Amino acid sequence: LLFDRFMGSPLAAFMPFINEPFLSEKLQDIIGKRSSEEVKVKSIRISRRFDFAYIGVLLIVLRISFLTVSKTLSNTDEEKYILANPIGMNVVNVAQMCLNQFRLLRRGAIPLLQCALFMRYYHKLAPEDGDGSDGGDSEVFLGMLLQMANSIGLNRDLSHVHLLQTNQRLSNVWR
Repeated sequence: LLFDRFMGSPLAAFMPFINEPFLSEKLQDIIGKRSSEEVKVKSIRISRRFDFAYIGVLLIVLRISFLTVSKTLSNTDEEKYILANPIGMNVVNVAQMCLNQFRLLRRGAIPLLQCALFMRYYHKLAPEDGDGSDGGDSEVFLGMLLQMANSIGLNRDLSHVHLLQTNQRLSNVWR
């Protein structure tokens, strides 16, 4: 519910770092099939190291989406359900632990960069982070993100990357 709420909101347009169908597919591999009913996740299947990055992105998306709901007299049933099941700031700590599974100073990859970008945005916008106008120590983190993006090759012209010429969805994420 929160994932769909985020993807359908204007926030997703301001954080265009993920491809919804691709991430949904990866999350189904990790968590299991989606259900419209309230079903407890019994286990998760981490088969690749990048699965931690996908889980980190999901947790941050859930927290950001939860923060978009406030209690009013005219809340919809969906909003009442969301407010009855809060996503606390401890979820971001778990997302940080997912990000810590990687050596960030080595050559990066798209899933790792996506998780790190969401973490950067969260700390920039989070109500509990009052360290500064941009989340405290995020300037150093931003420099590391830029270096990671360059090491992946995101600074290159899309017309010179042959893989992106055949995959339009990936080229939008790359851009």
